[in-house]
Formats: sequence, structure tokens, C-alpha cells
Amino acid sequence: MESVHPAWSVIGWRHRVLYDAVVAAAKPLTPDELFTAIGVGRTSGYEALLDLRVAGLLMVENAKIGVGPVELDDIGHRHGLTSAVRARIVRHRAERIVWREWLAAREEARTPKEPDRSLFAIADDHPADPPDRDYIMAVMNTGPPDPF
Repeated sequence: MESVHPAWSVIGWRHRVLYDAVVAAAKPLTPDELFTAIGVGRTSGYEALLDLRVAGLLMVENAKIGVGPVELDDIGHRHGLTSAVRARIVRHRAERIVWREWLAAREEARTPKEPDRSLFAIADDHPADPPDRDYIMAVMNTGPPDPF
């Protein structure tokens, strides 16, 4: 996926299709050929063409449309978009750090904590008197006694 040049935010996003078609064309196109190639009507096509000509990105010579003397980077520098993009990247990185911290705190709040082992009584693993052997054999043969 290719990123979109920030200059299109100044020029107009919809003009990008027309400009890209002119740049990608093997030979200069007439306006009608260009509008047909990108599937745009004559009125909106001429409006976009005019905006791109005013910006200097396109030019018309002998009824053929070609690339103009101005580049997208020139427009970006003229409007201070390079520093705006850098500032946006720094802001997004800071917001992501805050977001990750919030997610970690949320996950920590959701995860049950280990119980405090000091609150539990420890059973005696070695009772002083071993259980009665006959009782154990009776339980093994018939199951535990009825509590009632």
C-alpha cells in the first residue's frame, strides 16, 4: 500500500485521480481522452484540470495535457506540510503510548491477583495418630458413612 502525498490535502483529494492518470499515460492526452480514461464528466474534469493547472502540476500545450513544472513536494513545502506531518507523527506516537498504558492497566485490573498465602492455615501433613486401619478398609469397601 502506498501512502498519499500530503499535498493532496491542499489541492483536493479528488484531483489525484486525474493527475495520476496524466503521470501514468504513455503519451500526452487530450482532455476528452483523459476524462474518458478516468471516467469523469466533462464539467468536473475541466474543473479539476483548471485547479491542477493553477497549482502548476499540469499544463496544456497544443490541446494535450502534460505534467507541469511544479511537483507535489513543492506544494508541500510551500504550505508547511512537512512539519505538520512530523508533528502529527509525534502526536500519534504519544497517543499510542498512552493507549498501550491504558490497555495494560485495564488488563491488570481484569486479571485476578494471586491470593495471599499467609491467610491460609496449613494442614498438618503428619498427624500424630495415624487413622484406624480397619476404618480405612471399611470406607474403601463400602464408601464413606452416611452423614445422617
